[in-house]
Amino acid sequence: MIPTVDFKSAKWIWLPKSDFPAFQVAQQTIFAPQTQFCVAVFEKETFTTEDTLLSVKISADVSYIFMLDGKTVSRGPAEVGGDYGRKEGLPWRFFDEFPLPLTKGAHSIKILVISAPRIMADYSSGENGLIVESVNQTGAPVFYTDETWKCYIDRKFVSANFTDFSKGISKKVYAEARKRKHPVPANLKPLVERVISPISVSCENGLYRFDFGKVYSAYLKLRMFAKERTAIDISMLEIEGLTNRSERMLLVEGENETETLQMHSLRFLEIRAENPVDIHAELVYTHYPVDEETYYSCDDQTLNDIFRVCKRTLKLCMQKYHLDSPVHQEALGCTGDYFIESLINYYTFGVTELSKLDILRTAWLMEETDGKMFHTSYSLIWAQWVLDYYHYTGEPSILSDCEKALNLLLNRFDSYCENGLLENPPDFMFVDWVPVPPFDLHHPPKNLGQSALNCFYYKTLLCGAEIKRLLHKTKEAETLEEKANLLKRVFHQTFWDEERGLYFAGKSDFVRTADFLPVSNEKRYFTVHTNALAVLYGLAGGNGKEIMKKIVFDSTLVPAQPYFMHFVFEALHKEELFGEYAFPLMKPWAEMIRECDSALKEIYLPANVACDYSHAWGGTLAYQLPAKTLGVTFLHGKPNFVTPVLGPLTKAEGVIPLANGSKIKITVEKINGETKRTIQNFE
Repeated sequence: MIPTVDFKSAKWIWLPKSDFPAFQVAQQTIFAPQTQFCVAVFEKETFTTEDTLLSVKISADVSYIFMLDGKTVSRGPAEVGGDYGRKEGLPWRFFDEFPLPLTKGAHSIKILVISAPRIMADYSSGENGLIVESVNQTGAPVFYTDETWKCYIDRKFVSANFTDFSKGISKKVYAEARKRKHPVPANLKPLVERVISPISVSCENGLYRFDFGKVYSAYLKLRMFAKERTAIDISMLEIEGLTNRSERMLLVEGENETETLQMHSLRFLEIRAENPVDIHAELVYTHYPVDEETYYSCDDQTLNDIFRVCKRTLKLCMQKYHLDSPVHQEALGCTGDYFIESLINYYTFGVTELSKLDILRTAWLMEETDGKMFHTSYSLIWAQWVLDYYHYTGEPSILSDCEKALNLLLNRFDSYCENGLLENPPDFMFVDWVPVPPFDLHHPPKNLGQSALNCFYYKTLLCGAEIKRLLHKTKEAETLEEKANLLKRVFHQTFWDEERGLYFAGKSDFVRTADFLPVSNEKRYFTVHTNALAVLYGLAGGNGKEIMKKIVFDSTLVPAQPYFMHFVFEALHKEELFGEYAFPLMKPWAEMIRECDSALKEIYLPANVACDYSHAWGGTLAYQLPAKTLGVTFLHGKPNFVTPVLGPLTKAEGVIPLANGSKIKITVEKINGETKRTIQNFE
């Protein structure tokens, strides 16, 4: 159920229809037809007779920048969730809540509202608006949105990535009230913002270059002095030579100062100017507040460096939802990314409220779409995500809150089955970002994706059964277990290749049913993906160990990228092969962090697609290393200690966060041929 909270005094407001008729309809997503872009500014003066601490609730459609006395205080609101390719908005919006200290005297409130989506995660209801309410410590209102606010358009913001300082502002008028639903609480903490200065600056032949030392998720803060009107082109780079985003600005004579509307991911900033310009550039580094006292270390420095980079990449991606990366900023349709990021989070930062809201936003989406998501396999992974969150936190409410979406998801996939096996889903994506010419595992044909999708479905049936039992719905659990047992029998009968001792990837059905379902060829494919999932989820029976050895040594199998290696490592651990085989498989991460030592590359095989260097989906080693070498999992909200697996290591230790806010310190070491572990509360 989506929660509701009333605003006592505030109204939704927007630019009046009579003065701004062209800015009354909002573009709902970046995939929807475009509407006129603007940045609307809303202003209000407030006065307090004494120093006070306010509580501010604020939401906007599409997004806002809240400024107090000329300084940015907050950006938002929290994203509604959404999915890839969706053209329609969603019927809920969140409000942010944050403390605002005010000193005695007069203060100027200015709120910029961006009228259209900047990124894939931005959603609109189709009508722009702003709502703000502040109360003091006694609960009395101090300022709130109504028709007394002045508003205008700042025309220099031509688009989200084009700023023209020669443009002025529109006339100032009074705002107009709007009738619409109140937003709902996000229950997230305010983001941390920190200004980062460059470690080096250079200029040669009109190219200004700033190096900030590390990759950051940040807004650009620019102050530029031009002697004449000048165009500048701005490029953001995570590594040298590879631009991931760009912006353009037209400067006027004199001082030009701004912060970008869009968050970027960059280490290097390159600005090419037509004419000489004095440029001062900083970054406003932003991320969710995290506990920096947690750590992991072992006696292999390379693994420590890998852990550090994986953990830091997650931090870059932790905003008001778990980003796939601050370059892409996709909506919450990339469930596989957030599933892995949440596991890393549980072993590094323990930020439960962010994972919880991501899970709920995805559930509400599926309630709107009858259980359908763009990435068919990712919708199935959501069930594991829910159950893992429950086991880390012990919160039973997450199970009941997600049950409706779970039922819709299971019913939808049941309709794709014939004789217990998934035969006719709309597609088989996403498996992995691996080219298999003439195909790609991003959106594979049936003979490359059917088996993997059935593995995910089998696991979802088991997760659903466990959730139903936890909700004391035994008969429903038994029904799901019966479906799982049927699927297991049919899966082995259908896909097992006795000669190879492996499962093949799917049937060669030739009918194309959708844009993202290519026509199969006649080839029988064998992939790491199908076989690792079959072992991990228990479809392989007693063949698990032999299959995993073939995954490690058989180079003819379609290989896995960093994202999918998460499942490979999990399968190795299940078959008690982690200590022997997992550590050599970590070598590609060492190559990745040599290429970029402050954030994680999206893929490590030679790629025919552009990739970013701040993608947390490959960061599973920040989960695998502490979980496996320290021997700690979670069950019903409590740490569950299992046999630690050091492999070639002789010592590992870490401080692991618990959902209740406390931490434990675990040390594991080999002494005289025996593995010993100590566990203590961490103060």
